[in-house]
Formats: sequence, structure tokens, C-alpha cells
Amino acid sequence: MAAEPEPSALALRSGVLVEPFDVLLARHGPRIYAFVRRLVGPETADDAAQEAWVAIYRALPSFRGEAKLTTWMLTIAARCCRRQRRPALRLAEEADTDSLPDSGTSPPQAALNRELAGVVREAIDHLPPGQREAVHLRCIEELSYDEIAGVLHIPIGTVRSRLHHGTARLATLLAPYLEDRS
Repeated sequence: MAAEPEPSALALRSGVLVEPFDVLLARHGPRIYAFVRRLVGPETADDAAQEAWVAIYRALPSFRGEAKLTTWMLTIAARCCRRQRRPALRLAEEADTDSLPDSGTSPPQAALNRELAGVVREAIDHLPPGQREAVHLRCIEELSYDEIAGVLHIPIGTVRSRLHHGTARLATLLAPYLEDRS
């Protein structure tokens, strides 16, 4: 059963790009870059993102629409990141611009939310690579288990295992922070 086409899939018809590539890049560039940066770190994110976009461009004729376009592009980006796996863990230093506080959030609460987001990102960065990828795709990219399995080319049971072990490890890593808050 083919996935229901998403609006961005209209950019492609029968593997032929019907809107300029720069429009596709502008629409999906920030999401792909954030994903790549999270997996490889800021030191090599530019190179990995560029490699991912070149690979996406070259693979466009093979896009069959069996998955959502974003899932397909994240699959290619993940493959490029595996080639450039970062050698050491790093602290999360960037602000999460996708989760800006709404107008109903007080400034102190917004500051606490940003602090918590940074602590969670740091904890995710300390997970083993397989767990980190699965947790990121599920919690940050909000992909389904099936989509994660497709992006990572692993069985759904492995997705469940990585998410289970990753969230259990996150709970352990975040316990000191949460105890300080209570």
C-alpha cells in the first residue's frame, strides 16, 4: 500500500521534478540540516548535509512514492550520516527554533522549557548511535515505527528495542535533573 501523497510530493511526478530543486531545498532544507546536525554534530554537519542533498538530487528519478518524500529524504540523509559518524559526543548548544514558546507562555516558563529542551538534547546525544537515531526520529522528527524502520533499514522489532532501551537510558540520564527540579 503506497503512502498517501504529502503536499511536497507534488514536486515529483513519476520521478520527474516538476518544480525547481531550489524550492524543494528551501522547503525541506532546514529539517534535513537539523536532522544531519543532530546525528553527526556541528563540526561535520555542513559537509554531511551537502552530501545528503547531492545524493537526494541524484536519487530523485528513483523516488517511487512508496514512502512520504520527507521519509525518503531522511533515509538518504541518515545513510550519508553513517558515513560521517562523529567520533566523539558533544553537548547540545543550539537553540531549538522549532519549539518557540507561544504567546501564552510566561518568560520564566519559556526559559525553563528551553533549559529542559537543552538538557534532553544533551541526554539524547549521550545515547549509543543506534538508540540516538531511533529516539531522534521518533521524538524530534515524529516518525512512525514503520517510517523509522524504513529510514534506518532495520526491522520494526529492532526499532522497538532501540526505542525501549534508549528511553530507559534517557530516564536514567535525566533522573538527576528531574530530582533537582522536585
